[in-house]
Amino acid sequence: MASGDILRDMFEIFSLQSDPASCIPSEDVVGYLRCGSRFKAWAIDGGSHLTESPFTTFDHCSDAYWFATVLSDFLTDDLRRGNFDAGRLRSTLVELRHQYVSLAPHTPLWAYPVAACTIVEVHHMRDRVEVDIYRYADCFAMFAPHGHRGQIPGDWSWSSIEPRAMWKPCSGFSGQKLHALRQRRISQQRNEGTTALTLNPDSAANVTHLHQSFVTPCHMLIGTDGISRAWEHYGLLEHGDVIDFVATEGLGALFARLRAYERRHAPDDMKPQDDAAALHVLCF
Repeated sequence: MASGDILRDMFEIFSLQSDPASCIPSEDVVGYLRCGSRFKAWAIDGGSHLTESPFTTFDHCSDAYWFATVLSDFLTDDLRRGNFDAGRLRSTLVELRHQYVSLAPHTPLWAYPVAACTIVEVHHMRDRVEVDIYRYADCFAMFAPHGHRGQIPGDWSWSSIEPRAMWKPCSGFSGQKLHALRQRRISQQRNEGTTALTLNPDSAANVTHLHQSFVTPCHMLIGTDGISRAWEHYGLLEHGDVIDFVATEGLGALFARLRAYERRHAPDDMKPQDDAAALHVLCF
């Protein structure tokens, strides 16, 4: 059997879904790599722009999009060569900060990009997987047993039939809320009271590391807080039921359910919609 066939037998990608909340490029990025008996994946959530226009440094994308994509590019290259290392990320943040400041020398600190990020490294070990999860802020990763023996229904790619909303100045925030968010961004860039990733190289040390072991077959779901709103804020399903829903109905069905709810309800003190991205994998 070819090595590629063996890898497909170990890990099967059922769905990768991404849906922007507006007409600008999504500031959420999900990526993955296959590395021998290891599967590596990451989810990155660029923080919403707090400027009048999202196009402050680049003509066609926000600073948050730039930050999320360059972080994803770093992980794609770095994780091919080894396991995640916060020290190497720190060195990259030094370079990115220098690059950003040279492009945007007059940008106030509260407008600098910030991101949440979760990185998952899965090592296949016969009848189980050993999992290392590295987290910055609130992107999520969850695992659960595969309880449905036999053929698993394939997922379907979902996209909204609604026209994309126009972007809003300051992502729709104003008044005291906007002021508080900008003050929060300043604290984050100073690496004070935060677990997020920023252009401050010291933020690389904000990582939390969790090691777990799961019997195979099992499901993995990794994504951004735009999709976890479904259970963390809206109560569309219980946390413990998320994997079962995705395994039986598909990740596309979860996205459809989330966006249908958001069209009918305006959440309090939150953006009406947020960018959302997630990856569903079955580990055999």
